[in-house]
Amino acid sequence: MPVDGVPSAPTRSPAGLAALLGVRIPIVQAPMTYIAGAQLAAAVSNAGALGVIETTSVQGREDLKRVRDLTDAPVAANIALAARNDPSTVMCSPPPASAP
Repeated sequence: MPVDGVPSAPTRSPAGLAALLGVRIPIVQAPMTYIAGAQLAAAVSNAGALGVIETTSVQGREDLKRVRDLTDAPVAANIALAARNDPSTVMCSPPPASAP
């Protein structure tokens, strides 16, 4: 059981991470913009690790829709909260007004 939000020791081990992610190999593929699409993520997931699709590009977001045609294994989506190259990726509220 987690204590104060910290996972128990088995979860922090490589085997625990693999079990938590539902994969055989405790490796998470890097979500590289314009490179980490459906084909790479599916290949990594099919090999037993966790494939990750980047979502900062239009192609990456389209790959989220087609990755299930390539694998039934677990696949993650990287949601970049600070993406600046594509403002449609993240909807932010305007910064608060400064106090007088």
